[in-house]
Amino acid sequence: MTKKDQKLEALYHYFISNGFDHTIEEIAQGIGVTKKTLFNRYENREGMEKSVMDHWHQVLLSRFYNKCQFCNNAIEKIVIFVCEIKLSYHNETQFFTKNFAQKPITISAIFSKTLYEIIQEGIQTKCIDDETAVNIYIPYFFHNIIDYFLLLKPEKQATILQYLIQPVLTSRGVEMMQEIELENLIG
Repeated sequence: MTKKDQKLEALYHYFISNGFDHTIEEIAQGIGVTKKTLFNRYENREGMEKSVMDHWHQVLLSRFYNKCQFCNNAIEKIVIFVCEIKLSYHNETQFFTKNFAQKPITISAIFSKTLYEIIQEGIQTKCIDDETAVNIYIPYFFHNIIDYFLLLKPEKQATILQYLIQPVLTSRGVEMMQEIELENLIG
């Protein structure tokens, strides 16, 4: 890991622990560098926060793709993706809040792209309906995950997730969905 990557990782962990509402001086001190070093690396605070948010996206997606190695189909990938979002909601709250705090919810392009790719895989493997209006479904899906699913008790989350995925499934997809033990995955 390069020094630049180490500093980015340090910023990532600093923001997880302390949030974003700190001065540049506090942030620099918190990661063990000078303010000058921080500004040499990032032009301004916005650039620093964007780099750290991009790093968070990559961390979340890396976890997701590692788990996808064991998935049998696109439906399982959607469930795993939601589980990673849930994990982030609980363990990386500062990033999650910063990313989804705006109303209406703006979905990070990288999250939309990931869900889009999963849906395309599902269409190709005939478990997701090829007439799915993806440009409408993706915002609908994320809105419901962010505003409803994450706020529910775990025992209700499986039902809501099934409700969110079911409308785009083919009959083959419905059979695949029934084989997934949602309660165990979401738990």
